[in-house]
Amino acid sequence: MVALKERWPSLILVFVMLVVKLWRKKSKLRSALIFSQNCCCNFGLNSVQPNTANLTSLPKVVVDPKAKTSNDTVRAWRRREEEIMAKVKLTVNGRAVSGDCEERTLLVHFIREKLGLTGTHVGCDTNQCGACVVHMDGKSVKSCSILAVQASGSTITTIEGLANNGELHPVQAAFKEHHGLQCGFCTPGMVMTAVDMISRHGGDLDEKTVRHELDGNICRCTGYHNIVKAVLSANEQMRGTAKQAAE
Repeated sequence: MVALKERWPSLILVFVMLVVKLWRKKSKLRSALIFSQNCCCNFGLNSVQPNTANLTSLPKVVVDPKAKTSNDTVRAWRRREEEIMAKVKLTVNGRAVSGDCEERTLLVHFIREKLGLTGTHVGCDTNQCGACVVHMDGKSVKSCSILAVQASGSTITTIEGLANNGELHPVQAAFKEHHGLQCGFCTPGMVMTAVDMISRHGGDLDEKTVRHELDGNICRCTGYHNIVKAVLSANEQMRGTAKQAAE
């Protein structure tokens, strides 16, 4: 009896510790549940980046605490994404096109996935390699650095739009003649950059200028020597054609 009385404080302490431990587990579980719900809600709201002007007119995604499964929340995300799809209208290679896309969609993905023009390549998504260069309103741009909604209303020319009635553009023909390619992945961006370069400089190009202008285009096969030769050759041909037309 005496031994039991001596153990009472220890037994009470053990009991209190068990109660505290159970209470902490319950609190952690509740916190984790709230945190996961908030994450789900935030993911649903931030999976796209709508214009702030449109936010007031869009319904908010609310996680229903009575939902039996997470499928209800997933459906809410999808409904919201469908509601904030943007309408993009472009003139691409002389043809009027339009399509719906999320506001976060890059122009390069709209061109490739919505229009099926896969000649424009995705090489980095960080505005480094130049494989995605297209012409927007007559100027070369890296289409991975522009949102499709930003380009809406513009005139776009891709690599598919350079040839005329099956006849290669002089720059394309020069790349073929001088073998200005190896694997070919960077070639569409190189060609589009070269066309814009020749146009801006009015045919007045030298090797140093060409190499400087190609600084934003990366050839991972390191085939720059033939690329530069091709650009200079196309420049001479186009300048000669321009002189003949002027005469």
